[in-house]
Amino acid sequence: MEPALQQKLQNILTSQAVETFDKERQMYVVKEFEEGKLKEDPLNRLKTFAKRKLKGLYPALIKVFSPVHGPDPVITFLKERPAERFTTVNLGAGLHAYKDVINVDGTGYSSVHVACDLSSLPFESSSVDSIISVAVLEHVPNPAVHVSEFMRVLKPEGEVLCFIPFMQPFHASPFDYQRYTEPGLR
Repeated sequence: MEPALQQKLQNILTSQAVETFDKERQMYVVKEFEEGKLKEDPLNRLKTFAKRKLKGLYPALIKVFSPVHGPDPVITFLKERPAERFTTVNLGAGLHAYKDVINVDGTGYSSVHVACDLSSLPFESSSVDSIISVAVLEHVPNPAVHVSEFMRVLKPEGEVLCFIPFMQPFHASPFDYQRYTEPGLR
């Protein structure tokens, strides 16, 4: 992990979370998904296998076969928030690691800096400048809890970039609970 990113993490992590650093894996492991939950769904087993075996190739294949095409709005969001001035966390990062961003997921993939339960983030309140959450909320049983955590850790003038699918097929990772309409998000 780069020293600047390590310092950012030290500044936002709770004192209990700082103690969870796994030197071998080079990440903070607060709480990961239980292996049993990941193996319950056959589609998720296939995706997990592909993510682990294909590593960096997996995100490229998703980009090619994804129902979403066009410029990546996350890149624009990050350009407007330079790492020198902003602390940005990518919640539900999976293998989609962005440079100079704290990548957080429920599974400790090699690109993740913090493995934790996204409904109980190990960050201090009002410590994060910006949050990225792309195609995550449809995978959690109670999205309001997650959004509440976004708001708890976000600084008062902070911003969230959140994408949630509407017309996208079922895609468990490990679960797929719901879809949203624009009025439903308000």
